[in-house]
Amino acid sequence: MAAVDTRRNPVPVRAYAAAYAIPLCLLPSVLWRVHLIAYPGGWYPVALSGAELALGLSGLVLVHRWGEEVPGRVPLVGGRRIPVPLVAVPAGLGAAAVTLLTAYWLLNTVFGFVTPEQARAISPDIAGSGGTFDAEAPGGWVLAAYLPMLLWGPLLAALTVAYVRRRVSPV
Repeated sequence: MAAVDTRRNPVPVRAYAAAYAIPLCLLPSVLWRVHLIAYPGGWYPVALSGAELALGLSGLVLVHRWGEEVPGRVPLVGGRRIPVPLVAVPAGLGAAAVTLLTAYWLLNTVFGFVTPEQARAISPDIAGSGGTFDAEAPGGWVLAAYLPMLLWGPLLAALTVAYVRRRVSPV
């Protein structure tokens, strides 16, 4: 597998659209969790939202130059090409993990593999209101906030495939 000069093989517009769509798909769930700050939920919703956005934004590596070459200002390694597997393998594993987790969430929401009592035993009610407010209930706003997240895995997988195709020449 020989590396391709990406200046002659530019990033497709669809790849840019997918890379910037990922954070937009995550935004509703992030905003939903951040609103939970009004309830005694502590730092957990904010930390989870920050981690989710950081991971979502990491998909931008697959469409920008800093995902192909170390910036020149970095001491000792600046200007070196980044090996394709160093970026593609974690991206592919992340796409698989996110797809499996979100698919499990959807199936659990629809078919109820875990009862609400079991879910509360695993993770106590964020609101702490004794069951009057269930932030994880599969109803209106919560479902609307989390459904776009289902696109994260497939979009990341498509970005990874586009990255590998762009960076590796056919043998």
